[in-house]
Amino acid sequence: MTRVNDYLWLIPHDPLADDPPEISVLIEAFVEPLIQILSEPLAAHGYNLSDCDVMVKLDERFDDTYDTFYANVRFVKYLQPNIMARVHFQHNEWALFLPQPDVHNYFINLDRFKTLDDTMQAVPAWEGRLHTRLSNLPGDVLQFEDLDQQWTFTTPADLAGQMGFFLDKFERLVVPWLENLVGVT
Repeated sequence: MTRVNDYLWLIPHDPLADDPPEISVLIEAFVEPLIQILSEPLAAHGYNLSDCDVMVKLDERFDDTYDTFYANVRFVKYLQPNIMARVHFQHNEWALFLPQPDVHNYFINLDRFKTLDDTMQAVPAWEGRLHTRLSNLPGDVLQFEDLDQQWTFTTPADLAGQMGFFLDKFERLVVPWLENLVGVT
């Protein structure tokens, strides 16, 4: 079963009659294209699809009438048995009732962390911990400065073009930054 409860859907998900329409829209517009475009090139670098989901934004809910949603797609590579690098595509708050529902905003989070054991609990204050959001600026800009952390698309072609741009930055900037374990224990 992929519908965990009334606010979390794990992907892949077969639509249910009582699913909010936003679930299928986010899967079709964001989750599935990312998986199709990125799975093979990221796997060539050792990053495999870890998990993906769509969820209701539970904090700051105005009422039970209108929900907004997030979507997440995560690719992971184990640099060592207990050190993980992660590329996390995080669709920002969205819903069909919002103005401009054809506009999709998302972030590309880059993380490296060490886990304690098989529970996947992160080691607090590990000196090798890395986290940033990838900048959408051209050139050799890895880490965001301000609003350049937000990526926006309105069409499948826009998203595909951005993923080509992402893959170039990934190979040139992200891999060397995330995977450099020199001096890290």
